[in-house]
Amino acid sequence: LTYLDAFLAAVQDAYDPEDNPAGHVVLAVAENKRSHEHFLEQMREASSSGGSGAAGSGPPPECMGYDDMRGIGRLRTALAALLRRTFLPVATEERLTISAGCGAIIENVAFLTCSPGDAVLIPAPFYPAFVNDLSVRAAVVPWAVAASEHNPGGRHVPTVRDLEEAAEAAEKAGHPVRVLLLTNPSNPLGVVWDADAMATMIKWCLRRGVHCVSDEIYALSIFDEAAASHFVSAAVLAEREDVRAEGDAENLVHVVWGLSKDFCGSGLRVGCLWSQNEALNTAMNNVSYFCAVGNYQQHVLAAALEAEEATDAFLAANRARLRQAAELVCAGLEEAHVPFVRPEAGMFVWVDLRGALRAQSAEGERALWQELLDSKKLLLTPGQDCRGSQPGWFRCCFAAVPEAAVREGVQRLGQFVKDEAKRF
Repeated sequence: LTYLDAFLAAVQDAYDPEDNPAGHVVLAVAENKRSHEHFLEQMREASSSGGSGAAGSGPPPECMGYDDMRGIGRLRTALAALLRRTFLPVATEERLTISAGCGAIIENVAFLTCSPGDAVLIPAPFYPAFVNDLSVRAAVVPWAVAASEHNPGGRHVPTVRDLEEAAEAAEKAGHPVRVLLLTNPSNPLGVVWDADAMATMIKWCLRRGVHCVSDEIYALSIFDEAAASHFVSAAVLAEREDVRAEGDAENLVHVVWGLSKDFCGSGLRVGCLWSQNEALNTAMNNVSYFCAVGNYQQHVLAAALEAEEATDAFLAANRARLRQAAELVCAGLEEAHVPFVRPEAGMFVWVDLRGALRAQSAEGERALWQELLDSKKLLLTPGQDCRGSQPGWFRCCFAAVPEAAVREGVQRLGQFVKDEAKRF
């Protein structure tokens, strides 16, 4: 991440309306702290029984020994039940693998499906840390796919032609394409791709014999009701007859999800893979040894998630808080006449600052990012880190800092844009 050093410095001087009103406002982290205390309390109640489910009984003895490296049965059962009643009705315990975060899941899937130097196609703009997840140890090449048609609402859905051209370019450069990595809902766009768009991309994978990995980590953070109604998991689409007719959907379609975003638990380091590919699941059992989640934590989380009524109430309340935070940012941007993609899910807004660029280039975007940091002490995610096709777009994350800091950040951004407009 090109902004990592700036982030580490900024958080040491974080804005506080009382104690540090001139401090930095950090709106560059896709982390959800809007509801973390609420699920933490649910975990506290579960941990009071040691995760055993019986008050005062302490941790179950099985916490102390080896267990299934794909995740203990109890947690996989609880997660499968949660997924079935929310967005992944085909989920079963046998098809799930649990690891220490979705980054570990994605790295291991890349390691197992690719050889070093192979390409993973990713529609752009995309989550900046995918580059690290894929390249550091698996040594595969993240290859951005730019959408030629900018769909209504800024959805950036690549066409079949876009996918073909990206694959041909990657292969011409010596990087055979093995995986298409999708993120739905999108980070950084905050929008939901509908079933037709997803099915088109999945079918392309099946015709080519390419794995389709759908990162759906924001599936339970869709706060726009209309968008929620047209979200369909890739796992569900893989069951459609028209999709299965294109190729081996059973072995080539996989879904990634975790607790980091929807449950405000990025520090819990719990991600899971749904796959029907028996060979992949067997291999994940082997490599998951290196990134397993501790058994005691798994028991506590299982006990918390088994409280289904409390869990469902938490998810609904979290979506409401995210909606409120998104509306706050959108209202501030509209007041300042700053264009943006209206978010439907997640915890970010894709903001258009192309009008403030001194030069229409990656260098011009970097200079603008630095000026925002230096003059307004405002840290946003640079669009170039997300492999945006046009310089001047930035990701603004609104759930990692208190509401007062979000308000201050949007106010500073609006003032910056007004100041820039006066120069011309």
